[in-house]
Amino acid sequence: MGDFDMWSGSGPPLPSRTDLHHSSDHLYLQEDDEMETYEDFSEGEMFHKFFKINEKPEEEGTDSGVYASEDVCKSKLLGDQDLSNIIRCINTAETKTASGMITHVHTHTIPKAVSECDVETLALLLDCDHKAIESRVARVMTELLIQTDMRTHNYEKLLSSLNALFPVLQKRAMCPESTIGIQPVVILVLLVLHHQSLNHPDRKAISDSTRDNLQNYIDIMDTFSTLDSSPTVSNLRQSLRMILTSFQEVLKTTKMSHLQLGNFSEELHDGRHRKRLSKDFLKMSTLEHYSLILGVIVQISKFPGTMDTLDFFCTCVVSVLDFYKKKTNGDKHIYGLLLLTTRAIVSTLEKRHMKQTSDSTRCSLQEKLCEILQMIVCSSKIKSEIRQALQQEVAILMFHETGTIVKKVSEILKKNTSFSLNDTLLRYLTRTLESLSFSSHSTAIENSFLRWQTLQGTIVGHIHVSTQVFLPARESLLNGTFYIDTYRQSASKVPQTAEHYNSLKVLKKLSAYGPNEHVQRLFAFQTEPLPLFYMTETLQETKLSSYLLAHRKDRNWISDKMLGLISLGAVKALRFLHDAGLVHRNIVADSFRCRDQTVVLSEFSIAKTLPRESDELEDHSMQVTVDIPIRWSSYESLCEDEFSHSSDVWMFGQLLYEIFTHGCHPYTDIYGYDLDDVMDIVLFHDLKPKWWPCIPLAIHNVIVECVRASPPERTSLQSAQEDIERWMETTKRNTSHSGNITFTNRGSLYPELNQLQQDKPERGTTMKLRQLKSLDGNVKALYYNTLMKQKVQTNTLKITESDLTAPDHPVIRQEGIYLHIEEPVSQKFIDGPLDRMKADSDFATKQHIVNFPPQKKSLESTVKNGITHTLLYRCFKGKCLLDIALENLFGDPADAENEEAYANIIKEAVSFVSEMHKKKWILRDICCSTLFKSKAKGKVFMPRIGRFLKCRSAVSCVTDTCTNTDDRRNWMPVEVLQHKAYSPASDVYMLAMTVYEFYASASLSKTTPIVNRLEAVPFATLDPKKLLDNLLREEIPNQPTSCPEWIYRLLKPCWNRDPTRRPSAQSLLADVEAMEKFSDDMF
Repeated sequence: MGDFDMWSGSGPPLPSRTDLHHSSDHLYLQEDDEMETYEDFSEGEMFHKFFKINEKPEEEGTDSGVYASEDVCKSKLLGDQDLSNIIRCINTAETKTASGMITHVHTHTIPKAVSECDVETLALLLDCDHKAIESRVARVMTELLIQTDMRTHNYEKLLSSLNALFPVLQKRAMCPESTIGIQPVVILVLLVLHHQSLNHPDRKAISDSTRDNLQNYIDIMDTFSTLDSSPTVSNLRQSLRMILTSFQEVLKTTKMSHLQLGNFSEELHDGRHRKRLSKDFLKMSTLEHYSLILGVIVQISKFPGTMDTLDFFCTCVVSVLDFYKKKTNGDKHIYGLLLLTTRAIVSTLEKRHMKQTSDSTRCSLQEKLCEILQMIVCSSKIKSEIRQALQQEVAILMFHETGTIVKKVSEILKKNTSFSLNDTLLRYLTRTLESLSFSSHSTAIENSFLRWQTLQGTIVGHIHVSTQVFLPARESLLNGTFYIDTYRQSASKVPQTAEHYNSLKVLKKLSAYGPNEHVQRLFAFQTEPLPLFYMTETLQETKLSSYLLAHRKDRNWISDKMLGLISLGAVKALRFLHDAGLVHRNIVADSFRCRDQTVVLSEFSIAKTLPRESDELEDHSMQVTVDIPIRWSSYESLCEDEFSHSSDVWMFGQLLYEIFTHGCHPYTDIYGYDLDDVMDIVLFHDLKPKWWPCIPLAIHNVIVECVRASPPERTSLQSAQEDIERWMETTKRNTSHSGNITFTNRGSLYPELNQLQQDKPERGTTMKLRQLKSLDGNVKALYYNTLMKQKVQTNTLKITESDLTAPDHPVIRQEGIYLHIEEPVSQKFIDGPLDRMKADSDFATKQHIVNFPPQKKSLESTVKNGITHTLLYRCFKGKCLLDIALENLFGDPADAENEEAYANIIKEAVSFVSEMHKKKWILRDICCSTLFKSKAKGKVFMPRIGRFLKCRSAVSCVTDTCTNTDDRRNWMPVEVLQHKAYSPASDVYMLAMTVYEFYASASLSKTTPIVNRLEAVPFATLDPKKLLDNLLREEIPNQPTSCPEWIYRLLKPCWNRDPTRRPSAQSLLADVEAMEKFSDDMF
């Protein structure tokens, strides 16, 4: 995380692409419960830039198999490469260089060697110190040797292959896995050589050259005798040495072999020859047993063959088992043969060429092969360790596409207590992905079924990947191919299944648009046959949400620059999705991972394709309203189940809030409200995310533009990105934080994390919304109808005089031409604001104070609110605005001829506040009883300086939880009531309430003989407990009868719940002056 935070580079540019036309944003996804849950993308979209790896001829034209990204499965090297150079590069070069050569081996060298039946090249490749190459080459060589007519191989090249294989055996002697993989290949080469030597035209010549080589091989095998090894490895070595010595003896003699049949392949089809071979079996040598079995295997492997051939094969296997059971050290001789036979049968069953035969014939042949397989691996005539080793070879067939084979294999393995389907799955994946050089970091998989598991590993040597694999139940496997219906059924048992399935489809679609550094990459996948899996790049475990919260916890605030880069990464990822015709629907910090210098979108479980205008609406996930994050979702998504690029834009705005507040969920700042009430206010009263000083104003503007109520009015992601980039460029030129707040004071700028905030976003819908949506009709109309029924209109006052009093209220006496003020203040005020007032050269002039600085009188004891002193000062005589209004000092304010006089007072009040704001003073106690109009100069001033606060700029705020300002609750905005956050914007709100109070008071005196000034207090008839709730729902006072329309129109923006959207006092003054000038011109 440290590196991520310290990065200071600029954001990398997006790949060039056609910009999305936002005019298409009227397209929506709409939920339909009857819609198909799973719909695949078109084949072109699904497989674009993906290629089938390890494709077999019988798979051509089908969707079956593993698909891998072009970047990891295609060699970037041109043509053939020198083999010695390939091996040297893989064994000695640095990782990335070697990985390119490894890919070339898998994609070019091995396939070419197989197509040319080049056993020698394959043997040489085993010298590569690379596990995946070794495993794949050993398997490919085995298949090549048992599936190719033995006469097609070149004798000299086979001998050269042995010369390459034995040094590899020496090199890997201490690795049991390599020994078990390579030694059977060596045995196969020797057996093919033996077959060829029996009928070679120049047997004497080849015998002389071969014997010398065989002796060298025997000498090598003798060096292994001192190595400590498992029984199976030891038996395999004994089998190989026995074949070497037997072959050497054969080459020394001219004695006729039982296998010298001329054309061996053709002779085996003759029943008379099969009968003779069966009769001579007990007379044959061990080498001849091996060669005979190999000959039969070749016939079976090339084509399913006939039942007669399989019956003969079965007879041979039975004879082998009986013969070696009676023989001393028979296990040492038989293990190699049984291992080869088992692998050959498994390889034959895995091939799909049997589909060329009729169903009945194919089933009969498969059943016969399974019967022989069971006869071998379950035989009581061999030791238990050999049985278990052979059963491990068979286990891979548990993922066969044919249910009958899986059932047979399941019967074979049911008594094997060490068998684990999950371990077999891991081996299957490793083998299936050999051509990608897949190496799993997991040695085992949890033994549970019907769930998804993540396997970590690498491909092509250096790319770290995460493989999501579905662990099916055994009964699912017994059904053979895992059809989509089976998948849907399992989805109801495993909720993650729908999410993974949808993620895979989205990633496949995104792959068609090329890689994007801000979106997790898909490298490979398989949807059929079993198992279903997909492989993505491995990202840091740290989710963006965790990253933000960790920095918040440590008070290690992330720089604005870094937060900007995170935001850019997120918006670029979403633009990429939108360009691909997708809507994400889950844009929360949890959906992104941190990676070095940016963030990466890594969650796609409920993303969907946005249909073209002519397309039918589709749904690719189940019960989506259960999944969407409530606090991040727009009205149309929650109330109408509609999703579009505009609903994603809304969510991006909420994500920006989450990023810049260091992990706060949207609207969790509304303390004391349950989720139902919060979302009522957001959806039906258009509440915007709150601005905090930690959110630069430019970013807050982007947020507000993103969360406009009407989808067409929302900004585009492109515009949002440009605004963020513009702000970052400005930040580069001005490194100070917005509002000139120093970095060391950053902690005070952030909201406190709501203790009720859940670790994960709440998802689904609220109870109230669920009830409203269950009724017929428009959700919004239903809500407002319900709300109106609940409202109780009353004219009864809910406040008293005591509610408007406080211990720090000043005592103001008028004596002659002066006002004498005695104002209680705290020591905190004296040490702070008062000192700054003294430094302000014209502060006293603006306040009409005669003696400044004021005298301080200490109190004997501290009273409420920490009051310790009384300030004594004088101001020039004036009259408070409340008295002017109540007395109708300039006549009836409703008369047009008096309008200007009253409006002038308003202008002077606004002018006074504007001037104080220019000096960066927050007044905090603006109301009609605290504002006075000077009798001498006609200016407005405020003999109430004890609540003044100094701010750093016109856009900053100051939090003060010490001063009790409850006496002015009815004049105060939401941010003060909730968080005690004072700012010039909160003053503007109070000033607008004061103007309302002024005209409401003036209206009272002409309609009521006995005036109660409380009736003119804002929200006087509202229960104080409901004040905050009403303000959150954007309730504002009604227009007083005496208030001119143009003034009331200017007041409305001042009551905006968002302080950043209110006009400044200076702007309000300009509007008032403009309206006055307009009135004069009209007159």
